Amino acid sequence: TTHRYRVFDEIKMVMYVRGLSRTVYSIFLLLFFTLVWSKSIRGVGSCHNILIKPTCSINLSGHETLSFKLPAVQHELNLEQFAVTVQFLFKLNIVIACSSTGSIIPPSKVKTTIMELERRRILTHDCVSRISPNKNYTVPPSSQTSRSLQLTGDINRGWHLDRINQRPLPLDGDDTRHTHAATPIDVYVLDTGIDCNHPQLRASCSDVRYDIIGEDCGTFAGDCESHGTHVAGLIASIAYGYNPAAILHPVKVLNAEAVGNLADILQGLNWTLEQMEKTGNPAVVNLSISGPFDEIYNQTLDQIAQQGYQVVVAAGNDSSDACNYSPGSAGFVIAVGATQIDDTLQVHSNSGECVDLYAPGSSIMSTLPNNSAGEKSGTSMSAAIVSGYVSALVSVVPSLAHDLISMIETLQCVSTKNSADIFLLFDEYYEECNPQLGQSISTNATRQSQTKWESEVPFILLSLLTGIAFGVLVFQLRERIEAPNRNGDVLYNRLI
Repeated sequence: TTHRYRVFDEIKMVMYVRGLSRTVYSIFLLLFFTLVWSKSIRGVGSCHNILIKPTCSINLSGHETLSFKLPAVQHELNLEQFAVTVQFLFKLNIVIACSSTGSIIPPSKVKTTIMELERRRILTHDCVSRISPNKNYTVPPSSQTSRSLQLTGDINRGWHLDRINQRPLPLDGDDTRHTHAATPIDVYVLDTGIDCNHPQLRASCSDVRYDIIGEDCGTFAGDCESHGTHVAGLIASIAYGYNPAAILHPVKVLNAEAVGNLADILQGLNWTLEQMEKTGNPAVVNLSISGPFDEIYNQTLDQIAQQGYQVVVAAGNDSSDACNYSPGSAGFVIAVGATQIDDTLQVHSNSGECVDLYAPGSSIMSTLPNNSAGEKSGTSMSAAIVSGYVSALVSVVPSLAHDLISMIETLQCVSTKNSADIFLLFDEYYEECNPQLGQSISTNATRQSQTKWESEVPFILLSLLTGIAFGVLVFQLRERIEAPNRNGDVLYNRLI
């Protein structure tokens, strides 16, 4: 009898282990496929961005933000009212719809939000051009500080200025800037903020700033990460920048981890456009930020450029085709790739027909927060160098200020071509390279962007295949775990 009870206990333990293994397997598989699916539709989160057709306007005055609750729908599992906050970006004609609680906002609620705006006579559904789920953007991944130092005594200015003022290699040690700004030009830097207390940047920083992140970094729109300060230094610092006469405007849209989202970037761009229109002066916008392809992001930048402002962007550091990423795939921007000291393509730099120009982007020395300097690599640095040069060129040749096509053609005309036949930034201006304004050329302004679906297909297929492979693996493990349990079933049946 004692032996029989012991056998029964062993059988119960085997059945318990079997049941537990099934439960763990099911939960783990469910979590995994949920993760894969969420990545496949990446960007679906607490906000959606809604682009309004240019022929329509938002019928709202005196308000930038509205909050309301959507009525519950009977067939939905959650019968509670869904709270939504809607922000209107009037300059860009964009509506940002977010869940008031930060929870995921399903596509059905976005449609209901539009219906509610229509009921309030603010907007009609016919005016909606495109709806895009929010996405995360960051500095291109290889833009990491390789070494830093405190600025004391003689300053090592790096090799980037030396390279762009001469045609052939090797470098001659001369880092003279050949194009000097005649008047100060505003440069809006959308990034992690700028350490405007840095001695190299203090004279260039403007008090006209924007900060949507709200971190305490010592000053308003200050830099808690370092990327924005490094970029700003390549634009306008005394030692490392191409145009120390430029006026820097920090537009902080990335946090201390150098991560932001499209909704925040769009708000930064909306503020930037307001400021540029308010001053009426020529201006340059620098975006050393890259991420997944997004049509609303691209169209927004195209809109700013078509209003007469030069927009310089990083092509991205994915060792891939820049046309698959934003903002490098936008039609009316100056997309910049990165090269190394020997003029070869920087190992992480994106390339392809969407890249208009290449500039130094490997181990580039520039300013860092707290009166220091250091090296970073990537297309972020290349774009910043080009922004500095473009701001100086706009000052010298005002006819280029409001014409992107002519600007790109001029940059390519004066550039140096390497053995791979790519355009390398060269900083001397020739009058014969100034085209007639408005002439059409074959640049990124005429490129055809991919659709969002086309850009997401490889990722979705990879996610599904990974999920299937993982499911098969877990199933095999489960079979191994349960194989001994079948002996327990036979023994149990015999005893019964």
